Amino acid sequence: MPVHEAPVKIAEPTRSLPKAQTGAFSDEAKRSHAQINFKSLALESRTAQLAWTNVPLSRRSDCLDHLRQLLVTNVDDLAAQLARIRRCTTAEAIVTEIHPLADALRFLARNLSHILKPRVLGRSGRPIWLADVRAEVQRVPHGVVLVIGPGNYPLLLIAAPAIQALAAGNAVWLKPAPGCADLLECFHRLLVEAGFPAELCRVIPDSVQACREALREQPDKVIFTGSAATGREILAQLAPNLTPATMELSGSDACFVRDDADLELAASALAFGITLNRGATCIAPRRVFVPKSFLPTLTKLLATQLEKRDPIQIAPTDATWLSDLENALADGATLLHGTVCPTLITAPLILSAPPELPLLREDIFGPVMSLVAIENDDDALRINARCPFALGASVFSKSTEAARALANRIRAGSVVINDVIVPTADPRLSFGGVGDSGFGVTRGVEGLLEMTHPKVVATNSSRRRRHYEPLKTHDAEMFKALLQLTHDRSPTAKFRALKTLSTIRSQQEDTSLELVSSAGHAQP
Repeated sequence: MPVHEAPVKIAEPTRSLPKAQTGAFSDEAKRSHAQINFKSLALESRTAQLAWTNVPLSRRSDCLDHLRQLLVTNVDDLAAQLARIRRCTTAEAIVTEIHPLADALRFLARNLSHILKPRVLGRSGRPIWLADVRAEVQRVPHGVVLVIGPGNYPLLLIAAPAIQALAAGNAVWLKPAPGCADLLECFHRLLVEAGFPAELCRVIPDSVQACREALREQPDKVIFTGSAATGREILAQLAPNLTPATMELSGSDACFVRDDADLELAASALAFGITLNRGATCIAPRRVFVPKSFLPTLTKLLATQLEKRDPIQIAPTDATWLSDLENALADGATLLHGTVCPTLITAPLILSAPPELPLLREDIFGPVMSLVAIENDDDALRINARCPFALGASVFSKSTEAARALANRIRAGSVVINDVIVPTADPRLSFGGVGDSGFGVTRGVEGLLEMTHPKVVATNSSRRRRHYEPLKTHDAEMFKALLQLTHDRSPTAKFRALKTLSTIRSQQEDTSLELVSSAGHAQP
């Protein structure tokens, strides 16, 4: 929609770092969220975004760095909210969400100007016939970016792409997962304290209806983290307007335990990965491929590691994957660890699964892991290829060379060797999947660039535009010679092309002299 650019005040970062206020929305705030006018919000956001694009990258970096300091100041408050939402300890909340977010802010603040500065193209690679053209590639923000967040990591997985979108010059709408609106309002207050204009980033209600209304206002890009099923629904709404999107969808990550692996290390990693955040981690190891001869030992070591951890208690009504599990047990899987009772599930649930089990092709978002006996790496890759989800994977081997060779053959957005999950927290790395696990990436250099689109500006400084002139008799011969001169590998062909071009030029000069002479005789 057309908008008129109006000045938007860019708040100065405060010198003190005030503690954010928390707690439930007031009745007035709840009413305002329920009655939000998305058309007015769209106009406000687009106006604010136009002004924000004029803010220098260095100033945006200052805001990012100040936000990082505010995270440190408010760590206790944020961690308490996260622990309550996720039912985890404050220590786990800090290490899995606040630390990675602070690292991402530092990375962006230090590298923003370098990554987004216009790229001026030099002479190298420029076609001969464009010698007078100078070009640069700019990175331009999309406009308004809608970020739809999940409930498993309700701060990091919405705030990380949001700060990249803001840093790139966009306005942002944050759609929190159900029950996470207060947390996102707290984050919004920290953004404003850090110097971001209040109108530039808005938290919309956490309802499905609010998300649909936001999509109807045609944001310029959508970032979604969630299930593949919901991702398809969102893409269907985006298709009529050809709205671009980044989809970080379901995972069913594979773990390849090679025949030279340290089994104790692998067991420890698997126990950590399947229990982290009560099993609600998209890149948790779900399908573990183990050589047949190692399976009994790994099973015993894994059970020992899980005994050191508190069991995860789940009500059957909360286990959306329970029917898939029951079907797997009926199809030949064996329960090795955990219990399933009518009133309570004690997890993690570790299964011994036959290779053809349908469960190995599903996205089980919970503390369920399947161990699959395999013959060798090729056998594991063949079984793994049946699964449509390809978010992450891990490989365990004492040979780094062999592990890397296997990693190169695995279809996934990221592969971790001799570890799980943790290395992907590196803010320099992009994160995303392929297949039914989505497309596009967040985080890292590539994630920042996804918040922009390239814009080419080319300038021709030549005094003459020969391409405007009608084609002449010898032009085909000239263009053919020029093609041979610049692209033919044969020195002989290049020499002939030079001779042809020289001859054509001489003929053109002779013709020009004749025209000048004729014009001179024609004058009285």
